[in-house]
Amino acid sequence: MEQPVKTLEGWYCEHLVWNVNWQAVRRVDQTTRKTITDSYQRINDFLDKVEPAQGSHYWFRVNGFKGDLGLMILRPRLADLTAVEALIAKSALGTLLQPSRSFVSVTEVGTYTGKPKTDRGWAYVNAHLKPQLPAMNYICFYPMNKRRWPGANWYELPYADRQKEMHEHGTIGRRYAGKIKQYITGAIGLDDDEWGVTLFADDPIEIKKLVTEMRYAAASAVYGDFPYFIIGTKLTESDLTGLLSLSEGGCRIIMEMKVAREQTAPVWFYSLAVLVTQLDGGAVSTLLSSIMRQYQLTPTAVSWVSGLYTLGLVIATPAVSNWADLFGERRVFLSELALWLAQPG
Repeated sequence: MEQPVKTLEGWYCEHLVWNVNWQAVRRVDQTTRKTITDSYQRINDFLDKVEPAQGSHYWFRVNGFKGDLGLMILRPRLADLTAVEALIAKSALGTLLQPSRSFVSVTEVGTYTGKPKTDRGWAYVNAHLKPQLPAMNYICFYPMNKRRWPGANWYELPYADRQKEMHEHGTIGRRYAGKIKQYITGAIGLDDDEWGVTLFADDPIEIKKLVTEMRYAAASAVYGDFPYFIIGTKLTESDLTGLLSLSEGGCRIIMEMKVAREQTAPVWFYSLAVLVTQLDGGAVSTLLSSIMRQYQLTPTAVSWVSGLYTLGLVIATPAVSNWADLFGERRVFLSELALWLAQPG
């Protein structure tokens, strides 16, 4: 068995990604929409209450179809992360969110180069174990594993070889100091993948360059496995208001078209109902003389037939109204229209 590397751990970390239920967004009224944005503010107030001493967080809007809304959250205990999850799920904002992905880990610093020997060194380590997440505009998160393939098994490499590979990896990362903030979190035993890598930058091209360059280092090229990448842009309270606004992404146009259809449809149905009623009444009046001749009825008998017809309408009207309440006005009306058109003669 090869010698494992010793690690230093800090705060627990969770990356949460949700899909937004856009159909629900289009249905909510302005009052409910404000309630949802207010709940987002209350969630942030809850998070800010213990920060920076007891954690940090970063909201972001996901680019692409892997999700819509994301949150990176750091806390001293796993139970604290669970509490945040529940808070969001129970909130008004949570009614619009559908979980897409999650990744549970803990901030980690490896000791391939040894433990710090100076206060400055420990300050650097602590800034990665209990970080205050930067306010940079872009975030990139990806899980990472070390391969255990025949001939390329990271865990069978001697300690000295792994130390050499990680030194090369670290040298590349340090060249992007000031452009990128990088945080490594360990997930072995906590999630499906072994590590999480989170990069922050004000220019997403710098993220692309760093990841590309690291791909050529043996620690990644030979032994690294990266299941997926998530890129996002920093989200503020005003950004969330815009995200849920009907004016974004054509939602207002869709809503106006829907309202117009809903307002126009009853007019057409009412007009058609009036036309059918007039046609039915006219047909009955026209046919009375034919009924008298065919069945040799007296005027008194015909008046009885006409009265019974009117009585039938009076009795049927409340019943049809109840059916409309049970099955829907349009469905009942169309059924009646179909029966009227299907009658012989």
